[in-house]
Amino acid sequence: MAGKFRNQVMRLSLQERTKKKNLQLHDEKARLESLSDEALMFYYLELKSSYEYKKNVFSFLLVTILVAGISDVWRLLAEFAKKALTLDLSRWVCTEADLSAILTAFCLVGVCISAAVFAMLIWYLKSMRTTHQMLLMVEKIQEKRE
Repeated sequence: MAGKFRNQVMRLSLQERTKKKNLQLHDEKARLESLSDEALMFYYLELKSSYEYKKNVFSFLLVTILVAGISDVWRLLAEFAKKALTLDLSRWVCTEADLSAILTAFCLVGVCISAAVFAMLIWYLKSMRTTHQMLLMVEKIQEKRE
């Protein structure tokens, strides 16, 4: 039992993750070295275009998010929701506690959306990093062959 627990903890350690990543990179390097020059060139072009596309999309997303943050979109959305709630609920007797609960729920949804966007950006950055890493590996292999 203690051995299983130790193995699980070691999987999470930086040393184990680095060791696993190095093994994966070594295997990928061996696979790339076995490719012909033409196949390696096509793979390089595919990686390069993929990386540039990801970089452009990430830049666009980041600028969009920054513009939304600078233009204070969240405050405007909260004001809109408050006005919409008070207009739609004008026939119904809405206490201050009800309105507070609805606005809290709206804010919670906003926080969840923000967290999801942040998580997607982190995932996208990791994807870009992996693509760039592979691109550099192909470049090194091409330099060796020349």
